[in-house]
This record gives sequence, C-alpha cells and structure tokens, in this order.
Amino acid sequence: MRYNFFCEDCKTITEYEEFGLCDEETNEKTPARIDTNLCNKNSWQATVKNKNRYNIEFFAIDHCVVKNYGAERPKVFDCLLRFCNENNKMNLYFVELKDRKRMRSAIKDAHEQLESTIKLFRNTLSEKDYKGYFKKVFIANRKENVIIDNDKQTRLWHEYGVRLDISSTITLK
Repeated sequence: MRYNFFCEDCKTITEYEEFGLCDEETNEKTPARIDTNLCNKNSWQATVKNKNRYNIEFFAIDHCVVKNYGAERPKVFDCLLRFCNENNKMNLYFVELKDRKRMRSAIKDAHEQLESTIKLFRNTLSEKDYKGYFKKVFIANRKENVIIDNDKQTRLWHEYGVRLDISSTITLK
C-alpha cells in the first residue's frame, strides 16, 4: 500500500523557535501533535529547537498518514518534520516518541518501526527525489538517553541514507 506522507489533513505548520512533540500514550489511536505552549514543557516527549525559525511542516504519520488498524497495519514512526534550511536543502526528520524508563527495549521497538517507515516512505518517491532530501531519524525518550551503536549507525546510513540520533532534544540545522 502507498501512503501520502505529506497529506494536508495530517499537517501542522509552525515557525516557533521552540516547541514540543507529544504522543498521547493513553489513547493508542491518537496521532502525535505539536505543542507550542512553553508552560507544557514537562509533558513534551521531545523538544524541537528552531533557532533560525524555519517554516516547519509537521506530519503525524502514525494514526493519521497510516491509519488502517487491521492485522496488516505497518509499524511506523510517530511523525515527520520537513523544512528547507538556509542552504536551500530540504530536510526530513523522522521522529519516534517514547516515554519509557527502559530505553534499550524502546530502541529495539523503534528500530523495527524505523525500517518499516523508511521503506514505506521510499516507495512513495523516485530514487532521485529520495536522495535529494537530507534525512535524519530521532528516537526521543524523555526518561533516559543512551549511546548509539556505531555499527547500527553505519548500516542505517549505507542502507537507507539516514542518520540516527537518540535524544529528547531535536535541533534543526
């Protein structure tokens, strides 16, 4: 099945210098969202730092772009940030939001979601268009951060052309 990762119905635009990414764990069918209210910082699973105030397109992937709930439903990341930087380079930041004390188990789950999401996304574009984006993947967990395995990092770069970062702060560059 092909999905429209840039679906207008799943898009929110912001130019805030700092905002949060949230995924309600209490309702598994609710898509991720942005939160621009700094008073809610304690509830954000990831903080996005946008010091250049880029025009950010936020797309809710899980439960919006991909919303079929049958047995064949692919496991996907929560959201995607798309923006053009000062060098006119289009950037895609895929983000998986976790809220777990045991980050090692979260990374294992997120790795499967990463591969599925990238494969689905890659199938929607020509190879030239796919390679035209700078792609980065974030696994964000506000409870605990861990060190990235260099072998996994290298494999993801060679296989999918993506960089992996595990952090609850996403700095747009």
